[in-house]
Amino acid sequence: MLGRMRSAVGALMLLVGVPIVLVQLVGWPWPTRWPDRQQWQQWLEEPFAGNLLIGAVSIVAWLLWAVLVYAAVAHLILRLRRAVRWLARLPRLPLPTPMQGLAGGMLGAVAVTTTSGAVSDTPPAAITATSTLDNKAGVQQGAADAGVTVPDGGWLPTPVAEAVNAAAALVWWRRRRLYLPRPLAAVQRLDGDLAPLPQAARVVQAALADAGHPAGLGDLPLVNDLPPGGVGWTGPGAAAAARGTLIALLLGHRPVDRPRVVTTADDLRTLLGADAGAGDGGPGLGGGGGGAGGVGVPAPVAGGHPRQPVTILTTPPADGRLSRRLAALLLLGAGHHVTGVLLGSWPHATTWHIQSDGTTSAAGRLCTLSGTAAADLLRLAALRSDETPTQPRPVPVVPAAADRPGAPIRLRLLGGVGVTVNGQPVPISRTAAVQILTFLALHPAGATTAQLTAAVWPHLRPHAAAGGFHTTISHLRKILREATGGREVITRTGEQYVLDHTAVHTDVGQLLAAAGQAVTAPSPAERDTALRGLIDLYRGELAAGHDWQWLAPLREAVRRQVIDAYTTLATDHPEQAAQLWQAAAHTAPGNQHLHRQAVAALTAAGQHRAVAALREQHTRTLAAAGLQHAADQGL
Repeated sequence: MLGRMRSAVGALMLLVGVPIVLVQLVGWPWPTRWPDRQQWQQWLEEPFAGNLLIGAVSIVAWLLWAVLVYAAVAHLILRLRRAVRWLARLPRLPLPTPMQGLAGGMLGAVAVTTTSGAVSDTPPAAITATSTLDNKAGVQQGAADAGVTVPDGGWLPTPVAEAVNAAAALVWWRRRRLYLPRPLAAVQRLDGDLAPLPQAARVVQAALADAGHPAGLGDLPLVNDLPPGGVGWTGPGAAAAARGTLIALLLGHRPVDRPRVVTTADDLRTLLGADAGAGDGGPGLGGGGGGAGGVGVPAPVAGGHPRQPVTILTTPPADGRLSRRLAALLLLGAGHHVTGVLLGSWPHATTWHIQSDGTTSAAGRLCTLSGTAAADLLRLAALRSDETPTQPRPVPVVPAAADRPGAPIRLRLLGGVGVTVNGQPVPISRTAAVQILTFLALHPAGATTAQLTAAVWPHLRPHAAAGGFHTTISHLRKILREATGGREVITRTGEQYVLDHTAVHTDVGQLLAAAGQAVTAPSPAERDTALRGLIDLYRGELAAGHDWQWLAPLREAVRRQVIDAYTTLATDHPEQAAQLWQAAAHTAPGNQHLHRQAVAALTAAGQHRAVAALREQHTRTLAAAGLQHAADQGL
């Protein structure tokens, strides 16, 4: 507080004292009367006579004072705007200071490219449970520290965590929307875009899902609350806060609103270490050369003020001349959305000392991330900005178990999850038990304790999840043992748990068996029969109603088997193409290729009412996801 009072008094003395001194020494900046013709002639004959030098100095002095006034007014306006935004946020996010918008992490651009040449379904690293955390969700509940704690080091305020959640949802929406169907050729998918999302993204998703946060795309506010003139960050948490701010900037806006982050390859290496290669996150991060301070006078603002917000994130230049140029740029650009974070002391404006947990007396608590978590989320930013249609790549997804028609246990996984034994429903009260059973059913080789806890509770540390896991698995094994008259359905060897697939029949296994028959069918008629059987078995998406993050790749793999079955039949039977394309579009209502093909086929068949209904469904699907204008969202 004392430091702020001194700064305020110093600024006031400059604003008031400088003009008083100038008036006393050289007079007012405007003349009492303009020179007459004779005086102009005298000046042309002897330009350096009289008080010319004094007049020139006074003009420069008054101009410098005018720049100072402009900077002070711009700073005051920015402070007022932040205060208004803070007051507007009070009902839904009671934060302690106007700077807590930044303390939660500034929400900014969408993608990253370095100069060195770097729907809700999937989750990842663990969340620390402390006295200020919800032990189940790992989401902090305090008003001043509402956010998600990442176990390997880091903390995301709720707005930034929700931005990560929205970006993850957008990645899966993009994958679904851009999928290009192809003839059914294999049971095991080799789609590279079915790989799980980065670990840190899955951790944040799981924490928010357990806390009851919806996993949608949502609306993200535009926040740009760094002080004018740049701010230096020092202390044990400076690097972590810089990583957190970088991620908040890159993930906090939709593509249409994307600002720019200016940094250097060396600064990224300083922040990310061995993971610096993850800096290839799409269009949004750029900079100058590779050395510290290499941004110099950044290119995005050369030749005029930027049309989009720009944040400079770099080490302060060691060269005094470059440092002064950067300071002038940040000061003059304050009114044009140019801000700066300097990784070190910044003598030209202000410096914040940041503790290891991100707290600072100047701005509350800042978003912080470890190098590994930041690299994960940079990869998420890159995935979100990737607009390339998907192509097959060798990243296999594990298929479900084979069909077991004579098994006493029936496990329904398509369109929901349900268990029956000899026709009688078996209630399983624990949702975690349902999830473990589903995981083991979809992984015939079984899973270890560590693998199961990482899948079901990715946001908890292993030791925190161990107790809940052993209670849940014991409960599940007991229920199945009692339902089957004493048969051990889930066997354990050491730390490995395996579902006895001779005792369990799954509908998804039956579907995949039909896919295998279609691939190996010796005749077109037998292939048709298998494909139509596959389609009939699909009663909805895999484990519908559950947002388990590990499930997303498998869910999409099964959906794509069905889509490919439809499109294969449409190719083989052009006379039925309109109905088959329409049915495929209903299976994946957000997919743009299926929608276009179905509209074209139905139009050619003269089914205009069906075309209108299909377009309405497509529009409703996008609207429900907040993507009414998909092209504007980068989809």
